[in-house]
Order: sequence, then C-alpha cells, then structure tokens
Amino acid sequence: MKLKPTSKELKKVFNQIVAWAQEQGCQINCYWDKKTVNDSNGYFSAEPKPSISMGLKGRPLKKSLVLLLHEFCHYWQWKTGFLGRKDDQGNLIYGKILDGIEVTPEEREIARKFVSYSEYDCEKRTVFLIKRWNLQDIVSIKDHIRSANTYNRHIAWSIGDKRVPGSCIFFADFDACAKDLKVSDKWISDKQIIAPISTEHQQVFQKAHAKKKRS
Repeated sequence: MKLKPTSKELKKVFNQIVAWAQEQGCQINCYWDKKTVNDSNGYFSAEPKPSISMGLKGRPLKKSLVLLLHEFCHYWQWKTGFLGRKDDQGNLIYGKILDGIEVTPEEREIARKFVSYSEYDCEKRTVFLIKRWNLQDIVSIKDHIRSANTYNRHIAWSIGDKRVPGSCIFFADFDACAKDLKVSDKWISDKQIIAPISTEHQQVFQKAHAKKKRS
C-alpha cells in the first residue's frame, strides 16, 4: 500500500509547479490570506501580462495543486490561441452576467457555449498535466473528471441558455454538489457539454447556494 504524501511533500510539488509555470512565461500570484480572488477560486488573465491569481486560504494543498494546474491550462489555451481565452467574447459576456448586467438571449448563448467548451477543454488538459507530472497518487483522475462534470453543470446553471436566464451566480463550492448531482466519472460527449441545466440539477445548486448563504 502506498503512503499518502505529507503536507511538506505536497508543498514541495506545488512550489515546483509554480516555478515551472513561471518558467513557461506565466506569473503566479498565490493569495494565502484569501479564499477567493475577484469572487473566483482562481483565474487567468492575459492583461497587462499573462498571470494566474488564486485564493488559497483554507484550501487543502491537494486542491490548491489542482487549481494551479487548471489555471495554468487556461494560460496554455491563451498561448496556443484556443477559443477559450479569458478575454474572449464568451468570458467577457459571462463577466457581465455575474456583475448583474443585462445581456441578450443571443449573448447568453454565446457565453454558454464558449465557456462550457473552454472549461471542459481546460479540464482535459489538466488531466494531461496530472499524468505528465505523475500525480495520480495525489490526484484521483476519476475524482477530477467527476469534478469537471460538476463544474460543467455549474456553468449551465450559472449562465443559463438562449431560452432561460441562469442564476447569475458563481458558486465557488460547486464540488460539494457532485454527489447529489450524480455526475459520471467519465468524460461526457460534446452534446452533453452544452446541454441546458436540468430542473433536478438546478435545484441541487440552488439548495447548496442557499445553505451556504445561511452558514
């Protein structure tokens, strides 16, 4: 039986990946005194220069490691010209939605598709890096895919679609909903990636968000 890595060992791996990411040309900003940054767990920005910012207060090192890899993959997308750059039209519209700015149904549809495809591509790249860094004993691939599928449903709940507005909420603790959503630990199809949120899944997120607000 393999022993679980110690906190010291995890921190060493985390710092190694931070150094590696910065060598690739992306500045890494770790905020150990904040749970979120700009209402997000973490984000990549291309302006004024490529950088990643993450809120890590109270976040287990294993989850911090996954967050770092995920955000680096957004940098990877940006560097290679993938459609899901953080300054693309879809993400800019999503930013308006989260800021409470009214958008058209057509704009919502653009945001839904761009962000959904972007994030799912990012999750697949993250798994690629988990394997490349040989981190499978630290990060379960199945658990990560389950988290990716949960995040995908969260995006559908948050943005909505051309017919129905979403919640306009970014729920940072979306992973807590995985069990109740009963999502798969297998990669879903392109059609499923942009499927509208179901009533059942919508209720799961609404209930979790309401509970979080009361606590």
